[in-house]
Amino acid sequence: MANEADKGIAHKRVFLSKLINLFDENLKIERITVPLMKTLEMLMSSDYLSQNELSDQMAAIHALSVKECNKSKNMGKLISAVGLFSSFLSFNDSTLVKKGTKSLLTMLFHKFPKVRVVAAEKLYTALLVVEDQSLVHDKEEDIEKAVEVLSETDWTQDLSNLPLTRVEMYALFGHTYNPPVKSEVEKPAAKKA
Repeated sequence: MANEADKGIAHKRVFLSKLINLFDENLKIERITVPLMKTLEMLMSSDYLSQNELSDQMAAIHALSVKECNKSKNMGKLISAVGLFSSFLSFNDSTLVKKGTKSLLTMLFHKFPKVRVVAAEKLYTALLVVEDQSLVHDKEEDIEKAVEVLSETDWTQDLSNLPLTRVEMYALFGHTYNPPVKSEVEKPAAKKA
């Protein structure tokens, strides 16, 4: 019986390797990556890919998804990514759960209100459904505060009007918010003589 389980894991690794290669070779080609993210979300939600032995491949998928969404303005892609990131929250691997949570928190403060709404719904649902409450910092009051903020906030409003800052929300989930570092300082244009 253990031999069959090992064979199953080996087949899933090969399958995931093919998906990872497909994803990597077609990065930013949305007609391929968006359906791929939706498919991965369905596979993860069905527990087909939930074995801890697949953690390395799942971490690669997470990294590719983050790359795919970086600076994207495609609403369909971003919503697909939110669904995929939320699938990581039901894993047994705490590293993957943390990565999924941090990605969802990033989407929770996205400039597009629709992305924020979906991210809030996914985080809220995860807090209610996931039995292991390692999603939120280990304090009961943090869980209650996160549930309250996620459910009672109008996520379509301007980001400056939200009840908690990004730093406070990240802290509830045991993360530290690190603002992006600008690579170049914009220089004023030279005046023509």
